[in-house]
Amino acid sequence: MSRVALALACLLAQACIFQNLSPTEKLKDAVIGYNDACRWNRLDLAVLMVDYPYRGDFRAMHHAWGRDIQIADLDILQVQTAGKEFETAAATVHYRWYDQRAMVIADTVVLQRYEKRKGNYVLVSEEVVSGDARLLEAPPSFEPNEEPGEVALSTRDAGL
Repeated sequence: MSRVALALACLLAQACIFQNLSPTEKLKDAVIGYNDACRWNRLDLAVLMVDYPYRGDFRAMHHAWGRDIQIADLDILQVQTAGKEFETAAATVHYRWYDQRAMVIADTVVLQRYEKRKGNYVLVSEEVVSGDARLLEAPPSFEPNEEPGEVALSTRDAGL
């Protein structure tokens, strides 16, 4: 019985610790978590860190990741917050990636925008600011802002 009580106490203590993270720590966790998931082709996890209205765009712009596009490395270059309560943020990320069809290394710098939702940060947009734009290229048949379905991106869709 005491083991159960101890385990419950530890779980509650962890919940309290994570609840009290500062906005900058929550943002850091969101940026690193999203980019790590993308880096390792875990787009099924990455999509959960994307704001719901942007998920259709996200799926289209990352359709080739894990299949034709493989991320070799990434560096988070800069993260800036804005607003009195740090409501918005922007992260600049440098991706080194290769097209698996040609095995050619490319570089792309992406600006990611985040917004605070219910105390956590979610990705609301991405855009290429320099380098090879094919990294986030949507298929020709894609219509911007198409409404995403409730079903999360499957490993089959992610090319895994």
